[in-house]
Amino acid sequence: MDEGRYRVLFENMDQGLCIIEVLFDAAGDPVDYRFLEVNPAFEQQTGLHDVVGKRMRELAPAHEEHWFAIYGQVARTGQPVRFVNEAKALDDRWFDVNAFRLGGEGSRTVAVLFTDVSARVRAERTQQDFVAMASHDLATPVTVLRARAQLMQRRQAYDEAAIAAIIEQTTRMERLIADLRDLVRLEAGQIELRRVAVDLRDVARESAERVRVQAKAHAVRIETPRDPLRGEWDPDRLGQVLDNLLGNAVKYSQTGGDIVVRVIACGAEARIAVADRGAGIPAEALPRLFERYYRADRGEEGSGLGIGLYISRMLVEAHGGRIWAESAPGQGSTFTVALPFEGDW
Repeated sequence: MDEGRYRVLFENMDQGLCIIEVLFDAAGDPVDYRFLEVNPAFEQQTGLHDVVGKRMRELAPAHEEHWFAIYGQVARTGQPVRFVNEAKALDDRWFDVNAFRLGGEGSRTVAVLFTDVSARVRAERTQQDFVAMASHDLATPVTVLRARAQLMQRRQAYDEAAIAAIIEQTTRMERLIADLRDLVRLEAGQIELRRVAVDLRDVARESAERVRVQAKAHAVRIETPRDPLRGEWDPDRLGQVLDNLLGNAVKYSQTGGDIVVRVIACGAEARIAVADRGAGIPAEALPRLFERYYRADRGEEGSGLGIGLYISRMLVEAHGGRIWAESAPGQGSTFTVALPFEGDW
């Protein structure tokens, strides 16, 4: 390949490419490397600029030792390597790298061809974490079911407490499985809203009544306007959103703590707010609450798959609405759902 063709390829390839000179100390150990040439994709992939002639330790003093060791080994032996590794000093990026020596024995010049695979690595880790969480959260009720069933088997008698525990844990498993099913359907765009004329006050009342039955230790109050708030919404899906918000309010509130459901008309929006007097949510967690698989540390062992609020957000947005949370540690939390609203009709 002539120089012109090489230069066109070098300038237009999507992968990052740099030619480096590995620097060794007096003992023959690799301690740094200097950039001799880089292509335009290099800057996009690494975030580093104006690097030619500069040393890596000069550009990123905290760059990990494994990078110098790997490139030093390639320069010494002439054996190419392919690997995936992390560069925390480069904004926690992960790279898929091909490195090979240029020139014969004694050359210290190494070509590094690489791709930023940070998104892929993080997605894989998130998936692994999710599988681990799902396995744990599904295994817990199974363990309880088995223990309660074995207890009745040993006693050979009906046990009211055991039956209640079995029903509770079965309900929990059904909720987890339903969340998983909805997650798959939502992300595949397969959930359709069944919009009907509905009064938002009725949706709120029904959900509040459901949580009262399940959480008798909490006082659930509902505040609604005198006039109807009617719209074309899917009552089942909005009920699902409210059930999730109320379930979280119960989970993170002290026994006996008030939970308030407020329904109001606010301009062009109809709003439902669920407020609790729990421990609150750390400020750094608020922006991420509605992300998939995110579980905030709220002062107790986490439970659930970290998809309830994500599913709620997706369902609200499918209605053309929005959802957000307001909270302060020690002062409880308020989750608000706002839906497009054209007034009573």
